[in-house]
Amino acid sequence: MTNNSQKIDSLFDVLEIKKPLIGLYYELLRLGSATAQELAEVSEIKRTSIYEPLAELEEKGLVKVILGRPSLYTAIEPKELLVKYKLKLDLLKTLIPGLENLQQRGSKSVVFDLYQGRAGMRKLSNLILEIKPKPKEILVISSVDSTEQALGSEWLSAWVKRRVKRGIATRGLVTGRGLKGARIDVKTNPSLLRQIHMLPSIIEPQAEINIITNYVAVFFPVKEYRAFLIKSEEFVQSLKTVFEFLWSITKRV
Repeated sequence: MTNNSQKIDSLFDVLEIKKPLIGLYYELLRLGSATAQELAEVSEIKRTSIYEPLAELEEKGLVKVILGRPSLYTAIEPKELLVKYKLKLDLLKTLIPGLENLQQRGSKSVVFDLYQGRAGMRKLSNLILEIKPKPKEILVISSVDSTEQALGSEWLSAWVKRRVKRGIATRGLVTGRGLKGARIDVKTNPSLLRQIHMLPSIIEPQAEINIITNYVAVFFPVKEYRAFLIKSEEFVQSLKTVFEFLWSITKRV
């Protein structure tokens, strides 16, 4: 067994992935890519039963699916898999000091507000522009397309104009999917005081994070729209460390 295989097996233990799923992953890795029917034939799992384990592997980030007729499944390469989880571990390590400080200081050091629905998300977006003292820039981690869908393209475009009018710059880390799916242009644009870097494909944020001075705004633009505003200097500093790390290893678009 190679060193990488041993590491992958250890990763499976941490993720609590059962042996049948591990076997399915290795079969798919051997094939390169395959349909559900092809996988059912080589793994001796009934075709009607194979979609559930494939969905679980996809949820764990071990498999990619290319939708079609039929859909194709591809196993994530072991090296990419190890890099993915090492990166997540590194990001977690940068967050831990800030989270520990929060725990030590207690909940009194944190101000937390909830905003619900599309109207609530828009209200928080507007509030970000009114924070005092006026922020020099907003740091954003986002998939863009889902946020645009939640807020509305026209509304979001008008918000960007208000941000520029107030002289607030933005640096954003966005997903490739978000860049392709967004109806509005979200690339680097000096006239809009905007710099954009593309996130690695292994990072798919489920929420949009805005970092502003001593505040963090978190938007959940799927299903039940909701957002949170958190005021915490320690938590902000931890997230800024994560952002700057990702910014340093990504390229401008």
